[in-house]
Amino acid sequence: MLEDEALVGAEIEDALSAAGASVIGPIASLAEALRRLSDERPDAAVVDINLGGAWALPALNRLAALGVPTVIVTGYALDALAEIAGRFDICEKPMDSADLIRRLCAAVAKTDVRTPG
Repeated sequence: MLEDEALVGAEIEDALSAAGASVIGPIASLAEALRRLSDERPDAAVVDINLGGAWALPALNRLAALGVPTVIVTGYALDALAEIAGRFDICEKPMDSADLIRRLCAAVAKTDVRTPG
C-alpha cells in the first residue's frame, strides 16, 4: 500500500486486514515504492496518486508492468487524472472502506488468470 498520510494509511490498512489481506506498508515515498517494486511483486496494490508531493505514476507504471491489480485512492478531481483514466480503478477520498475493498476485489478478479485445481 502506497500512502503518505498516516491516518489514511492506517484506515486503509485496517480495511485490508479486516478483509483478510496481509498488508505491506504503508509506503510513504515514491523512491521507497520503486525500490520495493524492484524486488517484490505484491498480489494487489492500493496507491495514493500523490506521495509526499511526488506523482506516483512511475510506481503505477511498474505495477501495471508486473500485472498487479491496482486501485488508486486520491483526493484529486477525476479530470486531473486523465492520463491514467481507464488503466486503474479510482477510489475518491474521503473513501469508503467497503467501496475500496469492493474495487480492489474487482481488480483482482479481472486479472486473476489462475486455473482451478
